[in-house]
This record gives sequence, structure tokens and C-alpha cells, in this order.
Amino acid sequence: MGDNTTMGDITTTSVPPGSLSPEPPGDSPASSRTCDMYKFILSTCVTGSLFVFGMTGNVLSIVVLDRLRRVSKEGAANLVMAAVLVTDILVLLSLTLMKAVPSLCSFTGICGRFFSVYPYLLAWGWPSATVAHTLSMAMTVLLTVHRYIAVCHPHKARLWCTPTKTRVHIIVLVLVAVITQLPLYFDHYLARGRDPVTNSTVLYWAYTDLGHSRLYQILYKITFYYVCVYLVPLTLLIVLTVFLIRALKRAQRFRQDSASSQTRTSTSDINNILVSVVVLYLLCQPWEPVRRVIEAVYPGQPQCGQLRFYFDELPALLSVVNSSLNFVIYVALGRQIRRMLWGLFRCSEERPAVSDSHDGTGETDLEMSGGNGDRV
Repeated sequence: MGDNTTMGDITTTSVPPGSLSPEPPGDSPASSRTCDMYKFILSTCVTGSLFVFGMTGNVLSIVVLDRLRRVSKEGAANLVMAAVLVTDILVLLSLTLMKAVPSLCSFTGICGRFFSVYPYLLAWGWPSATVAHTLSMAMTVLLTVHRYIAVCHPHKARLWCTPTKTRVHIIVLVLVAVITQLPLYFDHYLARGRDPVTNSTVLYWAYTDLGHSRLYQILYKITFYYVCVYLVPLTLLIVLTVFLIRALKRAQRFRQDSASSQTRTSTSDINNILVSVVVLYLLCQPWEPVRRVIEAVYPGQPQCGQLRFYFDELPALLSVVNSSLNFVIYVALGRQIRRMLWGLFRCSEERPAVSDSHDGTGETDLEMSGGNGDRV
């Protein structure tokens, strides 16, 4: 349909939600094919490969962290780290379903009637992907806050960073993330209309009164979303990480004469994991607001050859990169995770060691320790 139609109190858009980057008028076949190839490589080949890699690594790492949590008996840190990986799995599933599969079907034409059901997937998939992204952000912030409290306020950490309290924190954040994103499921609808060109019934985006409300667009979809999901968390991560690094450096100097080299290395492992996770998040996640700015400069459907067309694929791809590589950080910088992961593939009945230190505390590499060496 070439224009907007009205069905009752619902206005439908002129572009069916099932269409993926329709060929812009005036584009040559060669240019269109090049742009289709660009989307296929990024959205299907790269995203699909990262999905397989990330899912495998995240699942294995969750198994290892669960075992480590049960062995260490002090599993608050491991619990939050596992929660980060679970949200990474949700992000990988949602974005692969919304980006890689449609791109594959559009480029190859092997999916039969996939696009007849794709509008339904689109209507519910993107809000679900937003929930997954919000959960990933919340768990990354929670991990940083826990570590900050454990290092900078160790006595408070004994109260706030126990495994039981950590479970409560995770449940509360999940509820908040789901509740705050609920309006996204109700600001649109799928309406049926008749295409005057093909004289066939098609599905269109249909926005309710809520979706059309200018107040809703300004206060919720712009102000709330970009402030609460991007600006506040990113600022908090930067500030807490700076404080955390300073505190750990002071604690390291204090321990140099009294702690064993193995204990100092364990603390350094925790520090490196947390800082690396935050740095990766900061590199991969701030690009959706940039995409919206470019979208404002180039309104309408993305046109092949425009900056917006090429940039549109990057924020989702970088989110997939983020969710695929967190486990790599855990394995590369966490010695206990590395040893226990290797132990999963060995035919051995030996129980994995729980500590690198020989002080009898049973502290693991990934347990949070306060600035004065107290365990949390």
C-alpha cells in the first residue's frame, strides 16, 4: 500500500513490517545486490557465527560458574556473573532471530512462507529484544556495584552482597526491566489491509492511541529509554569502575608486604575481569542512540548508499559481539573458570581445587574480597 490507511482508531503504516529493506526506487540492480550482500554478510554470516560461538561459550561458562559457586560456598560474585551470561544468551537469541534469520531468508529465498509469519515475530520480537538488552545492562551494572561495595565498603558488603541478597537483587532487576518495557508491547498492533497493487491481504504496523501519543513518544520512548537504559547506566559504570580501580590499587599496595603472591594474583584476576567486562560494554553498547540521530537526518526507509543504511546494522551486531565475548573474558582472566572448564572435558573423578592460596580459607579466584581482604 502506498499510503496510510485508517482502520477504526488504528492507523497503519505504508510499509509492511514483513519487508526487509525494500529496494529503493532508482537503485540499479547491481547497487541493490551489493547492499543485500552487505546485510547478508553482517546480519547472517557474522551474527550467525557469533551466535554459535557465544551460545556455546556462555552455556559452558554458566555450568562452570554454577559448580564453582557450589564448591566455594561464597557464590555471590559467581551468581551475578552467571546472570550476566544468561542475559547474554537472551540477547543472542533475540537478535539472531530478528536479524540473522530474516536476512538469510531475504537473501537466499530458501525459507518458503517465512515472511507471512514474520510480521507477528516482528511485533513481539523487538520488544522482547529490548527487554533482553535492558536485562543485560542491569546485570552488568549490578556486577559492578557489587564489586564496588565489596572493595570500597567491605563491612557493608557482608550485609548486601550475600548470595541470598544477590538473588533478591537479580529478581528485582528482572521485574523492573520487564515492567518498564511493557508499554512497547502495547503501543502497536498488526492490522490487515488490502494491497491495491496485488489485490492481496497484507499485514501492516498499526499504532494505537498510545503509540501515536506525542507525550508517550517524548517522555517514554525518547527521554526514559535513552536516559535510563543508556545515559545513567553508562555513566554509573564509568564512575564506579574508576573508583574501583583506585581502591584496588590502594588495597594492592597495602597487601604487598602481608599477602602471598597467589592471593594478590587472585584479586588481580577479579579486577581484570570486572574492568574488561565494563570496557567491552562501553565499546559495544552506546551506538543505538547514534543510530537514532542518523535516522533523524535520513528519515523514512533506509536507502541503499546512504550512511543510515550501512550504520543500521551495526548497533545490533555490536550487541551480539558484546554478548558473545563476555565469556571469553571470564575464561581468559579467571584461572579457576579456566581450570574447571578444562575439567569438563577430562575423564577424571578428581574434585577441582577451590583455591590458589594455601591459607586454608577456601577462597576462589572469583569470590569478592573487600579492600582489607575480607571475603564476601
